[in-house]
Amino acid sequence: MTTTSPTQRAAPTADASAAGSAARWLMLGVLLAGQFMALLDVTIVNVAMPTISSDLHASGASLQLIVSGYTVAYAVLLITGARLGDLFGRRRLYLIGISVFTLTSLACGLAPNTATLTTARFVQGAGAAMMMPQIVSVIQAQFAGTARAKALSAYSAVLAVGAVAGQIVACCWSARISSARAGARSFLSTCRSGWLSSHCCRGSCRRTRLAALAASIWSGWR
Repeated sequence: MTTTSPTQRAAPTADASAAGSAARWLMLGVLLAGQFMALLDVTIVNVAMPTISSDLHASGASLQLIVSGYTVAYAVLLITGARLGDLFGRRRLYLIGISVFTLTSLACGLAPNTATLTTARFVQGAGAAMMMPQIVSVIQAQFAGTARAKALSAYSAVLAVGAVAGQIVACCWSARISSARAGARSFLSTCRSGWLSSHCCRGSCRRTRLAALAASIWSGWR
């Protein structure tokens, strides 16, 4: 009769624990990528105001609505988005939010007039309000102790960088591409983030998920 030593029994458990920890950090990276995109859209439009004014013949009041519509919708619906995540599932609300955000990013890039752009910005803010609260909830649910402190530090770092990066990225993009192409690139970037979000919690190969994440980041910023 063969016997199994305690060391042999502990090895698979340790491997499973390490794999689960790596999956949680990968999941956090994907969630923070979506958070970064949502923060980017708070300030990225500010730099594009002159182009929007000339291309769409927007008045000063319309420009104010375009800038503030996203922030107002996001602020008003943020607590509601968090509550809906508790009721219907954080993963489901995050995917719905990032889907709405992605589609409205495309609508903003293709908007033929200020009314369409303003409406798209309001809906885009609502999508961000559904998406963003789920990130903190996932951190609280999936991390504990030192790991939670590190995850919250990463969350805070993305908050700080995202608030500043919008204007820098807008300057780089406006120097090379039109507003419609910028909207299309934002649309494609959030598509990649949404695809990774929908697959990251499933039982796919670890190497495949890491490779997909690296490819998404590289192609989004090249």
